[in-house]
Amino acid sequence: MRLAVAIGSMAFVFAGCSGSITSSTEMVFDPPEVVDDDPVETVDASFTQVRARIFAPSCALSGCHGDFEFPRLSGSQTYAGIVGVASSSGQPLIDPGNPSSSYLYLKVTGASSIQGSQMPRGAPELSAELTELLRLWIEEGALND
Repeated sequence: MRLAVAIGSMAFVFAGCSGSITSSTEMVFDPPEVVDDDPVETVDASFTQVRARIFAPSCALSGCHGDFEFPRLSGSQTYAGIVGVASSSGQPLIDPGNPSSSYLYLKVTGASSIQGSQMPRGAPELSAELTELLRLWIEEGALND
């Protein structure tokens, strides 16, 4: 008897719910609008950044491109000594607007057309972030800020 009452009660409960159950094709789901509050990070592709983040820690060292080794990448004459100046291969070290014809960029990326080894010599290659910083600075005209 208890079994019959339990089955009857359950049938009543399910019968009462059947009108409010919708099939999956009838369900409507509006996902919340995703708002990206994080601003897009922009790269400050300036000569100041290139000198501080690339040349000073990786290139302008004693025995590398410090005070006496061409091209000189330390001191106040760095910009004038690389932008529009020919490399030992005859290509411009920095060709404003053209990373692919800037020998310094080609040396850093290890392009097949370079003479000698990839720079910085004897040290880990520049990170993708720093290589991109150098590329953007050149591409944007290699301005001296």
